[in-house]
Amino acid sequence: IEGSHRLAHVHRNVPGVLAKVNALFAEYGVNIDSQSLSTRSDVGYLLTDVNSDYTPQIIERLEQMPETIRLRVLS
Repeated sequence: IEGSHRLAHVHRNVPGVLAKVNALFAEYGVNIDSQSLSTRSDVGYLLTDVNSDYTPQIIERLEQMPETIRLRVLS
């Protein structure tokens, strides 16, 4: 999506991860354009497109979540 940033979040597939991620974006006032979530067994893959700039603190907090396996900022 033009003007958006895409984040790819690989995480342990446990209840509440999507809610935690979305609450974090809301806390920083970042609007989500779109999301796609896929899971397989004990691993989940979340793609999130946001339409505003994000702060390094958001990235740091996502990386520090105990459920996070890997986080990549794709654009």
